[in-house]
Amino acid sequence: MKKLFAILLLHSSFAFAQIGGFGSGVGGVPSTLSSQVLDSPSFIGTIAGTPAWASSQAITLSTAAQPNVTSLGTLTSIATSGTVSSVKACAAGFSRISPNFCRKTVQATNAWTNATACTARTSGGVLPAGATMAMIRLTWIARANNAVGARANNTFFSNDSGCSVTYATDAQTAWEYVATAAGTQTDVRVSIWIVPLVATDTFYTTQSNAGGNGNFSVNDHAVLGYFD
Repeated sequence: MKKLFAILLLHSSFAFAQIGGFGSGVGGVPSTLSSQVLDSPSFIGTIAGTPAWASSQAITLSTAAQPNVTSLGTLTSIATSGTVSSVKACAAGFSRISPNFCRKTVQATNAWTNATACTARTSGGVLPAGATMAMIRLTWIARANNAVGARANNTFFSNDSGCSVTYATDAQTAWEYVATAAGTQTDVRVSIWIVPLVATDTFYTTQSNAGGNGNFSVNDHAVLGYFD
């Protein structure tokens, strides 16, 4: 009987050694777990290597500085305790003065043809493809018509290439109080607008009239900056 008990005890000890003893799921320290499914595991220490996380895996970042995070997706709200800045480069001839605005460093005027039809306006190719809105300056000139009366015009900025939706309206009116020789400049004004870019470096307008004597006309326009 004693010999039989000793044999059973020997076999039992061998079996326990293979599975790591009482209360142990896996004996020793596994060097590799390949394609294993672990239900809610907990890790103590540092995970070495480059783990591949599932796209739906929820991960909490505890380190304050995260230089490798390049995209945050859609944020419903954000609070900052400091100044928000951007290192994104502006197009040539512009400098960044806010996270999403680049200012023109040297201004240049562009010719403007007054027209009632839907007309594409450009800045001569200075605005990049990433620009979504442009800050522009219009120079208006009123010309006499040798008769007392109002000299007016409107410029309608559109949201689309067909000018079917008006985004903003620049309305200008001046008076010719005393009949003055036709074509005489009677008033000069400047207006600044932020307008949507329907295509790269392109915005669209219509006008109430084609300018000229007896009207207010846009003489030229200049790009002051763009939003990206």
